[in-house]
Amino acid sequence: MNFLKNTVMGLGSAFTSGGVGSLPFTVTDAASDESPVLPEFTLLKAKSKQDGSTVSVFKSQGPPCTLTQNCLRRIKTLRHPNVLAYIDGTEVVNGNVFIVTEEVTPLKSFLDDIRARNGPNSEEESLAVSWGLRSILSALKFINMDCKMVHGRVHPESVFVTKGGDWRLGGFQLTGELTMDGPFLLHHRSSGPKSLIDQELRYKTPEHARSDWSSIVSSPPHAIDMYAFACTAIHTFHPSFSSPSDLSRNVPSGLAGTIKRAADATASRRITPDHALQIAYFDSSWFIRQMLFLEQLPIKSSDEKADFYKELVASVDSLPKHTAVFKVLPALKAVVEFGMATGVGGKAATYKLDPSESQMLPAMVKIGHHLPVL
Repeated sequence: MNFLKNTVMGLGSAFTSGGVGSLPFTVTDAASDESPVLPEFTLLKAKSKQDGSTVSVFKSQGPPCTLTQNCLRRIKTLRHPNVLAYIDGTEVVNGNVFIVTEEVTPLKSFLDDIRARNGPNSEEESLAVSWGLRSILSALKFINMDCKMVHGRVHPESVFVTKGGDWRLGGFQLTGELTMDGPFLLHHRSSGPKSLIDQELRYKTPEHARSDWSSIVSSPPHAIDMYAFACTAIHTFHPSFSSPSDLSRNVPSGLAGTIKRAADATASRRITPDHALQIAYFDSSWFIRQMLFLEQLPIKSSDEKADFYKELVASVDSLPKHTAVFKVLPALKAVVEFGMATGVGGKAATYKLDPSESQMLPAMVKIGHHLPVL
């Protein structure tokens, strides 16, 4: 699947058409002909019947069960910028569980597209992955440290990507609190395709693999998820890895040490998401710095914005194309639209660009040059 082509051109030919339970959406197409196996769910594209906007729909592969019901329950309440954004959902008796989210594509499809266009280990891939891994860590900080819960299935198949290249954590089938009664949902099913079970074993902590539930309960919430995060990070650079100790030359040296700490055999020694976010691999990245500034753009001062726009103009040709077109450009456009809507004294006709916004226009023009080639 060509990720950028499909996000610009919209939906392709439909393989199926139907409703989403009683929800005001119409299923229009499979999200990808090459979608990886999504345990319990199938990923579909749909359109809103109200405004025609495109969304993603996770449809359970069978009638409602404990795991699919838990996924719906958790995604409704786990609201965070780096968590898959929930829009609507329903559970149909003797039917399916439907979860409607922002429009996303599977991580595998996203990375495959970058590699098809640029070859392996490109600068665009490096930037996209660094921002993406930071986003997943931010989601885990929220789930593990703020909510005191375990995600339970941090895995490449639980990561989805927006049109703008933002990674979102989904897959909440096993998410829950660790209690003295034991992590019920982490008693992983033993049925299913053997290849899938063997693959998932790579992401299980040593204590989880040996079903040492007492050790799991006594460990901090991040212990299970950070081990799986380490495996997910390795997978993005080395998909055929065999264990967290399999650090190939493709894994950046600035990240390798954190992966080792996250996958420590002793649960209590595993690095927390909060500490992992502070390493130089993330903290010193110009791209991550720009993305974080962009997300805080409305609250920045005029001088800060002016400096940012100048830096953006200088680096715009190095931005991942999907990020430039579908994340940066809309954010800059929103600044202008907000100013025009309010204007001076609330009148749009009297609105004038302030000095910082005039610095923004060259960046918008340069990004616009990418549109025809997508």
